[in-house]
Amino acid sequence: MLMVLRCSIKHLPIMKDRWPVGVIELTDIVRYESQNSLLLVNSIFQQPLVEDLEALSHQVKRQLCPHGQ
Repeated sequence: MLMVLRCSIKHLPIMKDRWPVGVIELTDIVRYESQNSLLLVNSIFQQPLVEDLEALSHQVKRQLCPHGQ
């Protein structure tokens, strides 16, 4: 995402087996990211216990760094 913004890329081709099958726009990425952020905030507010928040934080870490980087 940062590279897309830094390079002012507005459209990215979607390729399958070296053939273009579609185009994704920067607005598609922004919409997806904002929707995920809203879902995360909603999940945080729905946790009744500190232990549940801790479990949620581990899930978020795994999603952000799936290979433990």
